Amino acid sequence: MKKPALLYLNGQFLPEEEAQVSVFDRSFLYGDGLFETVRLYKGRPVFWTKHMERIEQGAVRCGFKFPIDWVELGFLAMELAKRNSIAAGVLRVHLSRGIGVRGYRSRGATKHTLLMTVGTLKHKGFHHPPINTIISKKIFLPMGDETSEYKTASKLPHIIACDEAHMEFADECIILNAKGRVAECGSGNIFIQDGKKFITPARVEGPILGILRDGLVQVLNGIGIRVLESKITVKDLMIAPEVFRSSTIGGITPISKIETKTVGTSTQSEAISFIKEITDKLIFSDYETPW
Repeated sequence: MKKPALLYLNGQFLPEEEAQVSVFDRSFLYGDGLFETVRLYKGRPVFWTKHMERIEQGAVRCGFKFPIDWVELGFLAMELAKRNSIAAGVLRVHLSRGIGVRGYRSRGATKHTLLMTVGTLKHKGFHHPPINTIISKKIFLPMGDETSEYKTASKLPHIIACDEAHMEFADECIILNAKGRVAECGSGNIFIQDGKKFITPARVEGPILGILRDGLVQVLNGIGIRVLESKITVKDLMIAPEVFRSSTIGGITPISKIETKTVGTSTQSEAISFIKEITDKLIFSDYETPW
């Protein structure tokens, strides 16, 4: 008989069916919380320091303190993966402000809810095969919003956009900002090739700055391959010879179709293959981060 899956909730390892969170938790009522989705490789969380820096900064921005030292939480995350016999998979860390008084003001919400869950991945490798996409016609992301720098519990815009893609039989959506320029994908950042350089939307364009995105920008620029953090118009997107999505869970995912237009992207393209090699090196060099 298969053992029940375990999760970590407020200091305890519990079977999933025994875990309970109050219906008055502010993350449930208002989306008043933060989360990080982390790749597990050989039982260890990849890019852990970067993920924890982002969620801690997000907590400070939202006006509450991360309730546990991230090194200690890292050990707990590895223990959770071990107890669930997951060496390669995905870890989700969710932090809620907790229970407070009724209304938007967060008075009295001092006992935070901290949840970690682990799961397996459909694609066992670091990278996904090529996908087809649509451009969302329903969602336009705000620009210059500081909260967009963090993964907040309120992901309704991305849910609507991803459901829109599903209804149109697409694998993924590309979301524009309020100015009608490219912001990001529903589940990651987007890069296009432009001649000998790559372009990805800048912070002011409205994307969440992904951990892998930032690592690629830094490494590629460091070895002389120019990556611009700038504006991408829909026209730029549609004429680009190579387009790909980056995410810590999916790695590098070539985009082979946008709406009805076929993109010249394939798993064998020189540009995509090289970016995948860089990504592999980032993951291999990081997963054994000393605690």
